Amino acid sequence: MKTTTVLIICLIIVFGSEIIMTVVRKANLDKLAGYLMDGNFTAFDKLINNKFIKFILPGFNIEYLCLNRYIAEMNDEKVREHVDQFLTRKMSDVQKKAVYQQGFNYFIFRNDEKYGRKCYEELKKLSNMGE
Repeated sequence: MKTTTVLIICLIIVFGSEIIMTVVRKANLDKLAGYLMDGNFTAFDKLINNKFIKFILPGFNIEYLCLNRYIAEMNDEKVREHVDQFLTRKMSDVQKKAVYQQGFNYFIFRNDEKYGRKCYEELKKLSNMGE
């Protein structure tokens, strides 16, 4: 086989696998979101803990989905635990804002002043960084 033929085959395999992974990632995210919307936490937990899911989804996305799962379930203890974990995690400003806004809204709704304030303070730090 010629070198160009081998190169073309390799490129097709690389791009084809990337397209397949994108489709699989999207399909699984849609499944997880559907389980959350339906309140099917057992199916959500089973899928989110799957090794393949942990391979194809970034760690932040998995943890953020879990945070949303506990918010949907109104599991105050687990929401606090996840917010505390995010406080020690390295994240982009966009990720921080998403997490702390989510936490702030939840804790205000649940009348948890301590954690609502904690999220508010983190959001305030982010807004002060831009000044």
